[in-house]
Amino acid sequence: YIFVHVALNMKIEDPFQDIKTMIWGRDSADLMDAEWLGNRKLIHGHTPLELKEIQASHKMNDPILNIDNGAFLEKKNYGSLCILELENNVVSFIQ
Repeated sequence: YIFVHVALNMKIEDPFQDIKTMIWGRDSADLMDAEWLGNRKLIHGHTPLELKEIQASHKMNDPILNIDNGAFLEKKNYGSLCILELENNVVSFIQ
């Protein structure tokens, strides 16, 4: 697993040197390099997604998983804290 705030630029020689992208980048999919990522998963947040979007991405076993459900939002399908249990690959939500 690789954990970042929002994105990782896998298209450059050393993705971990691009601090700006890890903190403020927006589209991890555009920066994806499956060969570089290998069997790892990129876990991030920063941009709230609806609960069902997070669940679908997890179910599809996407290599990039956004686990931000906008715990601060008071809006339908948002507002939960998302928990990813690495030992058993379970995603759950606490309201």
